[in-house]
Amino acid sequence: MLFQIDASKCVACSACLRACPVEAIGVDQGAAKVGEEIRQLVETAGSDAGYPVGMVTVSVGVSHFGGDAGSDDVLDAADQAQYRAKGAGGNRVVIAA
Repeated sequence: MLFQIDASKCVACSACLRACPVEAIGVDQGAAKVGEEIRQLVETAGSDAGYPVGMVTVSVGVSHFGGDAGSDDVLDAADQAQYRAKGAGGNRVVIAA
């Protein structure tokens, strides 16, 4: 497990950032794996705190540095991927195109 979540400290937010090295797995697949782990932990934390399953969820957008992309480009791509995740019903991980 990479993260621990204290559900009592969870709050609604539109954007959070987690940077991590994922070279060993592959950039998109590794970041998506981390995003999925976070998604599952948030969902479990909500149900462990007594909320109905599916009430506490997170939508994750994944992007990565590469080529000529600057930090603003990477954050914009992750933001757009997160909105696509929300638009597809939420509670999922979407990799930036």
